[in-house]
Amino acid sequence: TSVVWVQVARATIRHPLDGVALVLYFTAIQLILRPLVLALGLDTPFPTDVFAVRDVEGPMFRTLFLISVWLLAFLAGVRFLGPVSAAVSRAIPTPRHELTIHQLSTVALAVTALATLATGYAWSRYGGPFGLLEASKGTRTVTGRPLRVFPFLGAFVGVALTLRARWSGRGQARSVLLGAVVAVLNIGYSFSWGARDSAVYAVVSLALGLALFPTRRWQSAIPNGWRWVFHRRQLRYLALGLCFAVSVGFFLRTQRDILLSGDLNVALQDESIARQLAVGMNNTMFDALVLVVDDWPEVYDYRGGADFGTAIVRAVPLAGGQNTGETPAVVVARTYDPSRVNGWPITALGDWYLNFGLLGVVIGGLLSGAGARAIQRATSHFVSDPFAWVILFAFVGRVYEMGVSPFLISRYPTLALPILVILVVVDEWARVGNTRRSGHRILAAPSMPEPRP
Repeated sequence: TSVVWVQVARATIRHPLDGVALVLYFTAIQLILRPLVLALGLDTPFPTDVFAVRDVEGPMFRTLFLISVWLLAFLAGVRFLGPVSAAVSRAIPTPRHELTIHQLSTVALAVTALATLATGYAWSRYGGPFGLLEASKGTRTVTGRPLRVFPFLGAFVGVALTLRARWSGRGQARSVLLGAVVAVLNIGYSFSWGARDSAVYAVVSLALGLALFPTRRWQSAIPNGWRWVFHRRQLRYLALGLCFAVSVGFFLRTQRDILLSGDLNVALQDESIARQLAVGMNNTMFDALVLVVDDWPEVYDYRGGADFGTAIVRAVPLAGGQNTGETPAVVVARTYDPSRVNGWPITALGDWYLNFGLLGVVIGGLLSGAGARAIQRATSHFVSDPFAWVILFAFVGRVYEMGVSPFLISRYPTLALPILVILVVVDEWARVGNTRRSGHRILAAPSMPEPRP
């Protein structure tokens, strides 16, 4: 499976941080790294009580086979569904005009103001930050989830401002500080909504951005195919940033458990470091996928597309639909533990298998490859614009993840679509401002090497 992943990556990635690359990296973290940890004996499948009475060797091999099929279908989708990806690329949120530091600062303050109003309204309705956290992750009774888009976007705009100001050189210390304050404030707002991934993704996008935009002479860092070598200083930023992101994510998970129940989750108590990191960072999707492959269709029937129908209902109407029906993750978790409130995500591959079996894996892989190619096509200018970079990372990390799935269907209207609308307004404002100063100015996407045959 690892060999297949490498070959797919070599054939489809044009830039080590483009849309296809990010999707494949997220896939590798869940479906390549986790099996490797289990194979090396560093951890056992989670949850332990469910796997204790199972022979997991056979199901794990079948799961790895399905992952290989998914990756090959993904490759075919990237390479052969060009018309589909061209049409879908219009729906990918990305800024089309370059923003000055002043304009980006204004956007950061405006989005933060909206985030403050939205979060303040939720606090007043649910009894403060802790009440909102309980309603979001405890009782799951919170409504108005689309309002979370403002602190989520605000965190990434703060990161973009920090990168843009640092990239511009000396004399931008105030802008760097403003970007950091905006990012931290919005991360706090997002956490009160129950979302800790905003903090993790923002930190990772900052770490990768520091490597992507090392100095004002950023042109020297643009890669040439696979010959993209980070300078030693850039690698240091990258390593420290990724370690910090893992630390932040795990810390927020433990703090959320303590705030909600007064103690750590039982899955984290008295466990090994590998188990705590896997559970704390939601890196157990492969484990849940093994359960699905083992029991469907031998024990339970395929769901026949029911989860995709539920996702559509959850997407419309935006305000109340988010609490309608069960996601595939919850369906799987409650199959083994009816008392579960939270679910066990099984990745986009698992969602397609749960509903349609092997045929679903092939179709889902094809569509996911076409979608990733659409992201790659629409965001090719990210190498010259920190704002475009963070929006790309936010969209892939929080909405698209590993491909087309019920999760994407339900999250696109509540997260991606509002961001797309906001970017349309920002682009028009930037276009007018740039026209007044120096004529119409649009970012030209730099040329990128074609994927290897």
